Amino acid sequence: MDQQAWIDWLHAETAVPFADEVFELVINRHESYRPEEVCGS
Repeated sequence: MDQQAWIDWLHAETAVPFADEVFELVINRHESYRPEEVCGS
């Protein structure tokens, strides 16, 4: 599922008109998440 399709799915599932910028922030944070950074190792 590409990013736009995922955003469209979230819009449909939540039925709430979130701004795409919010989704982009969530997506970017998720993609940049690295467990080792949190663990500090």
